[in-house]
Amino acid sequence: MSKLTVTLNRAHKIAERLSAGLGEARDLASARGAAAVNLTARPTTEQVGYIRSQAAVALKAVERFELLVGTHATLRETIAQANAKFGITAVLAQVEGNKRLIGLYGVAAGALAPNASTVHVDALTADYTWPQATAYGPGTVAATAVRSEDVARLLERKRALERQNFALTDKLAELNAKTVEIELPDELLEDLGL
Repeated sequence: MSKLTVTLNRAHKIAERLSAGLGEARDLASARGAAAVNLTARPTTEQVGYIRSQAAVALKAVERFELLVGTHATLRETIAQANAKFGITAVLAQVEGNKRLIGLYGVAAGALAPNASTVHVDALTADYTWPQATAYGPGTVAATAVRSEDVARLLERKRALERQNFALTDKLAELNAKTVEIELPDELLEDLGL
């Protein structure tokens, strides 16, 4: 095992590479392990050698998969602990919450915005002139209680949260530059570009 000091950003990249390696090892183990040779007669020495080599490759891939699974889990645990220690988890939660509110404010502002076809409920006084009835029924009015100022407040909240998320994203970049000590099996170092 080798101990390395890397940035959190780099630790995430290593975790991604381990995850990709898991898929490759699983595919190799299942493909080679399922490879059986259909024989119509007693196998030749070459056929026996081929069958044994395929089984050896599959078993080696299973061992590699086990190593990758354990290493990946340990690395993810180290990253999670560092995220909590450095406050990254809290910042990520704030960013996610802000994104949800930004989405809501945008949708709500668009849906609630008064337009040319709506009339504010306060304008529907006794002397309001209602539209004429048509062949399809009585004249109707789309009434709203939302004012332009209400929509403007929603849009301002949205813009404020967008600005806050820019700052939080910068903070995340700074926090991900912090270093963490990780342990990796020596046999994986080269494959991981280390």
